[in-house]
Amino acid sequence: MDMFEDERERASLHRRGAIARGVAKRGLVAFLAFAMALGTTPAQLWAEGAEGIAEAVAQAATPGEDAALAGGAAEQSGAEFSDSGSASTTSAATTEAATGDEGSATGESPATSEQSSTASAGQAGSAAAAAVQTENPTETGDVAKKQVEVSFSIIGTDADGKAQTWVAPTQLKLDEGATAADAFVKLQQKTGFKADYDPNTAYGFYLKSITSPSDGRTLAFDPATYAYWQLFVDGASSSVGASSVKLTQGQKIEFAYTAGSASPVVKDQVAANVTVIGRDAQGKTQTWVDNAQYVVTSGSSALDLTKVALEANDIDAVAAGSFILSLKYNGVELGTPLDYSTY
Repeated sequence: MDMFEDERERASLHRRGAIARGVAKRGLVAFLAFAMALGTTPAQLWAEGAEGIAEAVAQAATPGEDAALAGGAAEQSGAEFSDSGSASTTSAATTEAATGDEGSATGESPATSEQSSTASAGQAGSAAAAAVQTENPTETGDVAKKQVEVSFSIIGTDADGKAQTWVAPTQLKLDEGATAADAFVKLQQKTGFKADYDPNTAYGFYLKSITSPSDGRTLAFDPATYAYWQLFVDGASSSVGASSVKLTQGQKIEFAYTAGSASPVVKDQVAANVTVIGRDAQGKTQTWVDNAQYVVTSGSSALDLTKVALEANDIDAVAAGSFILSLKYNGVELGTPLDYSTY
């Protein structure tokens, strides 16, 4: 009997030791998790003692964290109660805690952690999709704005007051809903002529002056003749300002310097490019006019167009009928006037 009692006592002691070790391990894991939740180290908590722990809890804990800590304490109490029941259950619980369940260490359940990860991934995906939509709106279903194409020209006057094309009819593409004022700004950006205007007056866009691209003369409102920059749309004087004219496909827009005309100064214009190749003082080939665009009225001849180009580049010409007999440029004269053998 003594032998059986000794054996039973040894088994009881062994079981109690296993329970004690399990409780100690469980307590150590809970202590480590508690320290991580408070954002400190176990050594600091150990050194500060109970007062330091209480202060850390008061500073770091939020209502949600208080609830989590209370839940963790309840779980720990339940686990300790279970540990007192059997050594095997305690060992299993201790092993599970020691393997480092991320949810337990942060005071969250595994399901909560999974939901948080899913939510974070969803937010990141939404942000990425928004970034893609910002960079490539048309790829995410946004429809690009429709565009209209119009023709825009500027007619000034020469030194003698005669109508002169300053900017040839130029094709412009703008978004649907743009105005003639928008087209004027785009024309200036494209061709580079100088102009002074105010886009935001009480009456909308106001064109003050334009400078001739050829000789630098600037035309503005003339109080003596009442000449000003008049807007024409499709051959008729506009009854509203440029900022009130909504562009439509194929429109012909024109600013002309007049004293108040009912129709455009220049009708049915034709634009064409001209190249003139002559020679320099050493007899080497030299380009005098390099593929420049000029405008003449419809029905003009090639000679008329050439004369416009020559005059614009200060090239003296002697013509007879449809022939140009001689040209003189920068002191170099090619051809012989009134000599039909050279032309």
